[in-house]
Amino acid sequence: MKNKILVLTLAAALGAGGLFAYQSHAETTGARRAPGALLQRAKEKLGLTDAQTAQIRDVLKGERETLAALARTGHDARIKLRQTIQKDGATETEIRSASAEVAKAQADMAVERHTVFGKLKPILNKDQLEKLAAMQEKVDSFMDGAISSFEDRLGQ
Repeated sequence: MKNKILVLTLAAALGAGGLFAYQSHAETTGARRAPGALLQRAKEKLGLTDAQTAQIRDVLKGERETLAALARTGHDARIKLRQTIQKDGATETEIRSASAEVAKAQADMAVERHTVFGKLKPILNKDQLEKLAAMQEKVDSFMDGAISSFEDRLGQ
């Protein structure tokens, strides 16, 4: 059981680190997504109308500053945690403290995501909500497979 927790923790850490490294690399090489690309993709996948897209865009614009500030806080906390983990002579207390800052940032972002979703949900119809849930299940399934694969590779 202890090994499984360690493997899952390591998988999550490496996955998050890899995601941020990839994103950072993409930004430095000019591969950033065009503004509105995510909303355009959602429009296609969920079958959003132009009116729904405009409403969603308005909600997101209204939450822009809050989301950006929370994202920055979370990113800064993850950087501090990584630096603490890699610091020579770091103590368990320092690592736990830096980790708690990441957890707080994630909790703050989760609360904001709940607020935003509460504003977006009434814009979507039943079919679109079902498609969204199916998309989320697909992502969860993909991550479950990636973690299992990673765990298998570590066992070799």
